[in-house]
Amino acid sequence: MEYMNKAEQKIYFLLEKQGLDIFNIGDLVNLGFRKKNAYSLLSALAKKKIISRIRRGVYVRASPELLYDALQQMESPILMAAKAAGSGYYLAYTSAMQVYGVAEQVPFVVYVVSKKQKRNFVYEKYKVKFIKPSKRKFFGIKKAVVSSSAIYVSDEEKTIVDCVDQIDYCGGANYVFSMIRKLIKKNKLDWKKLLGYAEKIGEQALFHRLGFLLEKVDLSGNGELVPNKVIDALSKKIKPNVYYLEKGVKGKFNKRWQLIENVVEEYGV
Repeated sequence: MEYMNKAEQKIYFLLEKQGLDIFNIGDLVNLGFRKKNAYSLLSALAKKKIISRIRRGVYVRASPELLYDALQQMESPILMAAKAAGSGYYLAYTSAMQVYGVAEQVPFVVYVVSKKQKRNFVYEKYKVKFIKPSKRKFFGIKKAVVSSSAIYVSDEEKTIVDCVDQIDYCGGANYVFSMIRKLIKKNKLDWKKLLGYAEKIGEQALFHRLGFLLEKVDLSGNGELVPNKVIDALSKKIKPNVYYLEKGVKGKFNKRWQLIENVVEEYGV
């Protein structure tokens, strides 16, 4: 379950105020919503599992108690990990994707990048894993607010670069691809910054993987999701060395990106 934006909160709490646990599109029109906007909001709320579709045009609203419990399930491990980290840290990899609302499920590992070496620990069913990076990789951090608490997280561009750099921390190439595509569709990215981040990290394998995955994200090839100049810039970084998309996993050879494309599932939307 993801967080509601202001428009989604408005419709949810208006339904609650009116006592409409089960409702249809006509109820929303009667409450003053334009039909087109109402359909869009309901679609977004259904994807976030805040409402459920019973049949065409008829929905049931999740109770505030269930909503609170689901959000607590997401927020508690994140906030606990941030508190345990103290200072000089940021949430990264799938944990950052979770903060941005594009992780498909609540991960059972919370990833914290920390300047100091810290011991991993387990909190209830969640494992908090601390990662101490090289100094050149500790950058691209911003403040975010989760449940009224400020935490530090990798920014959107750094999150993408980090996940591609360390696919093994992120549930595999297919999951990384899925999260990146959702993040790109959801946010306006600074592509110059993203390329600069990749350059700063300076891992040759990163250019190969990043170019391959971003090209796959823009399935149409017309630059709709990823500008062509970004793909072109990454293609110029490719060297004859061959790398694995996922380390040590067999697959077919991709000549353009000099990559062992070890992905079984089809790339999709």
